[in-house]
Amino acid sequence: MRKGLILGGLVGLSFVLTLSFLPGYAATFPYQKKTVEIEPERAQVATFQRAGMWDSASSYLGGLKESLAKYIPVGRNILRSLRELGLGLLEKLRRMGGKVVGVFKSVWEEGEEQGRFPRHRNPLEIREESFLPAALIALYARVVKLQTSGEWDLASSQLRRTLLSYIPEPLRYIFTRLNELIQTVGDKLKKVKEDIDACEALLKQGEIDEAGEVLEGAWETLLETERILDDLDSAVDELRGKLGASAAEKLREEIAPLAELAEEYKRKIQDLYREVKEGKRREATFLEISVAERKVVVGDSFEISGSLEREKGKPLAEKKVDILLEEEKVLEVATGEDGKFKGRIDFPFLYKKDVQVLVFFIPQGEDEEKYYGDTSNEVLIEPIFYTPIIKATYQEPVYPVLPFKVQGELMLEGEPLRDYPVKIKVEEKIIEVSSDEAGKFEAEVSLPSGVGKTFPLRIFTPSREIIGPASLIINLPISYKVPSMMVELPSVAVPFSPLEVKGEVDLEGGLMERPAVRVITGGENITTVVEGKSFQVKISIPLASFSGWKEINLFLYPQEAWISSLNRRERVLLVNPLTLFPFFALLALFIGVSRRRKKETEEVEGVLEKRKEGLPEEEEAPEEKEITKLRGTYTPIRIYAEAVDWVSRCTGIGQAPGHTIKEYLELVKEPLGQRYADFDFISLVTERFLYRLRRVSEEELAEARKRLSRLKRGR
Repeated sequence: MRKGLILGGLVGLSFVLTLSFLPGYAATFPYQKKTVEIEPERAQVATFQRAGMWDSASSYLGGLKESLAKYIPVGRNILRSLRELGLGLLEKLRRMGGKVVGVFKSVWEEGEEQGRFPRHRNPLEIREESFLPAALIALYARVVKLQTSGEWDLASSQLRRTLLSYIPEPLRYIFTRLNELIQTVGDKLKKVKEDIDACEALLKQGEIDEAGEVLEGAWETLLETERILDDLDSAVDELRGKLGASAAEKLREEIAPLAELAEEYKRKIQDLYREVKEGKRREATFLEISVAERKVVVGDSFEISGSLEREKGKPLAEKKVDILLEEEKVLEVATGEDGKFKGRIDFPFLYKKDVQVLVFFIPQGEDEEKYYGDTSNEVLIEPIFYTPIIKATYQEPVYPVLPFKVQGELMLEGEPLRDYPVKIKVEEKIIEVSSDEAGKFEAEVSLPSGVGKTFPLRIFTPSREIIGPASLIINLPISYKVPSMMVELPSVAVPFSPLEVKGEVDLEGGLMERPAVRVITGGENITTVVEGKSFQVKISIPLASFSGWKEINLFLYPQEAWISSLNRRERVLLVNPLTLFPFFALLALFIGVSRRRKKETEEVEGVLEKRKEGLPEEEEAPEEKEITKLRGTYTPIRIYAEAVDWVSRCTGIGQAPGHTIKEYLELVKEPLGQRYADFDFISLVTERFLYRLRRVSEEELAEARKRLSRLKRGR
């Protein structure tokens, strides 16, 4: 328990000291940052409430709650750690860390209530965004344009986006109030427009009293709108000192259409009010049309008939009606005494599936005060025309720029279409030909360069009287002639002489016009022009280049658009004596050392073999004994040989010629039991001696002799 408290204290102390060395960290701790910034937010809400802007206050509070909801659970981990330290430890840390630890306590106390913590961001590292009044004014202009065109919901959506823009804190209140005023004006104008439409419908039905009541509501709403427009103008004046005169006037200009729309609605209400006051009402009219033929040949004519009536089926005589074909006025006729009318229309050359026919009655003069206008039912007429069939083939393969032939034929209702114009479009260029007596046509076409792998070739015919237009698109596969390139390189390259790259380029069935060859290797980048078929490039090799395979990339760039480019990758062996000399020196040294070690190992293994076979060993010369004594190599081998003799007799497991020291040690591990540790130590000393892992000390040799004696006594 005491160790845990000490460890916890050290951890807390290190954390406090770390914070003390980080400038500004304590002041920007996540939860303290929230408590500092919440005050201006509360002040903003209070400002809205004092101004009576309850909707704005509620909306602002909602946004604040959403911001607080984003606090990530990082603070929970901090709370958990603080609880583990204990409140008593926290008080000690407060005395040591001062205000820094006070921040932690604030986190604890307020975090208990909230349970969420904001992500830490150092305010010193946050760059202030740029305020762009022009972009904000342009957004307001779009909002007003949508409102004046009757797209109220879309306008509200766009208006909410204005608060997503960066607005400095001193201006945010003014712009928030501006948004609320624009939204309120839009809502009021929408209600006025709905009331005006309802009033017109009631007047049309003869319900004068109901129409008057609706007008009164519309007038009151419009008066409220005018008062809000005055407040909106005051808000713009307030922004004048913040944004400047030019920006404020630009904003006033953009929102001016709202006042103009209010004036328009005002005049409309006044006109309707006069109708209600005079007790007058306009009668509804009803327009019905029909055609005798629903299919008409283009260029021909057709007859249209209809009737115009007012309420209770009474005909309207001598009234002019407009006949429209595809929303274009083509004829004007007058109704007879029975309210009926007829007219013959020349059918235009429209080559489409259906053609729309409509008739409009628009009251004029005194009729404007008596009747409402009306639109007839829609009639669709199917044009009759003939469409040619285009068949076409082309000469393969198709290359860019090189001309090729396109052949085809035109058929109409199973018969050849003779002497008819045919157009072939290649990008912006149009080739014009005509079909012959057999309906066939032929043209020579050339595609532009850089067309890629496919090219859409469009063949079409224009319309002529009852013959409609026809079109055919052929996706041409583009081919390219592939050149060949042979490269000749030396077998070996050296830095003392330049690397010479030779080659030949060829094109089957033709020649290339001075293609370019680019050679890239290492830091060299050389471009040359092929003369005839051959090219030659000399590349200098730096003296500091390392020996090895050197990669050479060759690129062939023909000038002709119909010939594809080509690239080759070659390698040449670079031999640099300057970089190879250290390598050969190290190699010679390694070979010498390896041979010496091999010789010594063979001598030692020979001694071991003789010992195992029980043969007398050769007497060493006095000089050799002296050398052996100086090198310290005789005693470890003797000790290991005697230990192996004893182990093989004790366990019955002998050391085979192919066994290494470690392999034999593993074989006798279990049979030796507790005596294994002594034999393991002797084996380790012998292995160090044989393979020069490190020099065997006199103390280790003495310990090995001691363990050998202990092995023998243990028998």
